[in-house]
Amino acid sequence: MGSSLATSNRPAADYTLFLAVMAALAASLVLAREVNYGPGLEGDSLRHINTAQTLLAGKGFFVNSKDSPYTLWPPLYPLVLAAAAGLTGIDSFEVAGPLNAVLFGLTVFLAGRWLRRRLESRFLAAWAAMAAALSVVLVDAASWALSEPLFILLSVLALMHTDAFLTEGKTRSLAAVAACGALAFQARYIGAAVPFFTGLLLLCRAGRGGGFPRRVKQAAVVWLAAGLPMALWMLRNALIEGAFSGNRWEYDYPLPGVLRDIGATIWQWLSFELPGIGLQPPELLSLRPLSRYDYLKQSMGGLQPPKLLSLAGGVWAAALVAAGWVLLRFPWKKQTFAAWRPLWIFGGYALTYLALVSAAAVLEYSDDVMRPRYVAPVYIPLLTAAALALDRLSRAGPAAAGRLPAAAVAAALCLWTAGQAAPHARRIARANAGEQAGSMDPSISDDPRWVETMRYVKANPLEGVVYVKGNPLLLTTFNPGAAYVGLRDSQDIALQEGGAAVAAAEREQLQAKLAAAPDGAWVVWSKDAQQD
Repeated sequence: MGSSLATSNRPAADYTLFLAVMAALAASLVLAREVNYGPGLEGDSLRHINTAQTLLAGKGFFVNSKDSPYTLWPPLYPLVLAAAAGLTGIDSFEVAGPLNAVLFGLTVFLAGRWLRRRLESRFLAAWAAMAAALSVVLVDAASWALSEPLFILLSVLALMHTDAFLTEGKTRSLAAVAACGALAFQARYIGAAVPFFTGLLLLCRAGRGGGFPRRVKQAAVVWLAAGLPMALWMLRNALIEGAFSGNRWEYDYPLPGVLRDIGATIWQWLSFELPGIGLQPPELLSLRPLSRYDYLKQSMGGLQPPKLLSLAGGVWAAALVAAGWVLLRFPWKKQTFAAWRPLWIFGGYALTYLALVSAAAVLEYSDDVMRPRYVAPVYIPLLTAAALALDRLSRAGPAAAGRLPAAAVAAALCLWTAGQAAPHARRIARANAGEQAGSMDPSISDDPRWVETMRYVKANPLEGVVYVKGNPLLLTTFNPGAAYVGLRDSQDIALQEGGAAVAAAEREQLQAKLAAAPDGAWVVWSKDAQQD
């Protein structure tokens, strides 16, 4: 495996150019997904955007257009949105898509450059950059006006600077670890995983860095830098709403369900299909985890997990056999912990993040489903860990591994990466043809009635108060600061919850809402939009 995959890691201008192309490709895939309807929106997105708009307009300190306090998330993402809007002169809503595309492209570039310095194999470095740029998971996460792209960039930077500090021991690297960890925590509450893990790593490491008291001081720098700003923010939330992270719905999400959904999500990342020669790309199924929630199996335009007799199953089976051969022949006794340090950093962070996000879900601080975007932050760390492991194993040389296993692993990686490109081509074509509305809710995204609704409202923008059924995706076509009221379909609820009384209560609520609607309000239902 050594002679096929491993070569010199000297920096080269052509590889920098390659990374720039990959970063541009990653950003363009995000932007291409947004041509028809703009960035994907959900309720969280609108709160981020509203808060950024009020900050720019000087109308309040972290409140939305309805003067409701912004507490369910830390403040960094709306601050970045407001800064981008202020610098470019573009509205916060309009700048969200390009901003996330740039953040995603920057992540691909910086992670690829760092990997090239840490790997001997040019092939593995190039493969990892391409796999990140073409990832369905990451492109999908970056295509929504949400904080995931910002958080992923900050967490990857924190891990890279942690590796630099453990290698060189420079103060500037420690400062960068503390800064990136603090900012990651300010991007998402689950971002606590970044300073927690990096500080713990500094505290428990051996070798360079002096004795235990010195390590305690270094870990304290990371923890205090992250903890003090968040303590002030959470105190503000408690004074406003009586809850440190905002008032949240309570969910019953047992640990087995959490672990099953996380495992299904990661298992699904291994999926890929390649269209036959001269044939249309296959119809792409779900990127959602295979959980007890049926709708999760039908949304986000992804692929089913690989089966044993599928192309993906066969490819990965061959790769596992090749990897097993390498592991058996590898000279483990000659290895040192320092040689594998980057792998432990990225792999350890992935495990720490998944443990904390599972705990948050079980403790009712999360949604009632483990959405793929909640798991997406470990995609690049796991990808990096895989590249590092293959690179270290490849150093054994051809006598220990042989050319055939190396070729099998390289072929599997290339096929999987190529298979990741097919979903993007299909999704972009469908979105630009108006066949997808671009919602996280599959009942909206692929429903032809909602596609027709989106076309109508795009041609006839709504203003003022809007009463809309389902996801407020229609707000992509007009000022997201305009007031809107969500309407629920009482018949659908009766089917889901099995109660005619529920349907009757919902109808009464709906009638009350419509009766109180001001003159000139809009009601959007299925494919019809009419003025009340």
